[in-house]
Amino acid sequence: TLASRFRLERVRPRVWQSSLFPLHMGEAYGEYDTKAASVFIAAKAHPEAQLTRGKGRKPDHNRADAVCLAMFAHRVYVPTGFDRPADRRTRKEGK
Repeated sequence: TLASRFRLERVRPRVWQSSLFPLHMGEAYGEYDTKAASVFIAAKAHPEAQLTRGKGRKPDHNRADAVCLAMFAHRVYVPTGFDRPADRRTRKEGK
């Protein structure tokens, strides 16, 4: 199956949040309001994403987190030259 070709890697929220949320987000939304920051980043980067549930008007931070996690995974794991973690490791080892 398609899923068997991928490995599961757990990423702590602070890891992907620190890579996506600009430093000024803490000033704009309060240091610990990562939910609002996630909604803001997801809506800016992907305005076509459906961030509301049903007929609701308020964006759902869980859906925004899913968009942000996909953005993080794309930045980290999609092969674009030496951007993948395995390539960085290989380059450091001189292989």
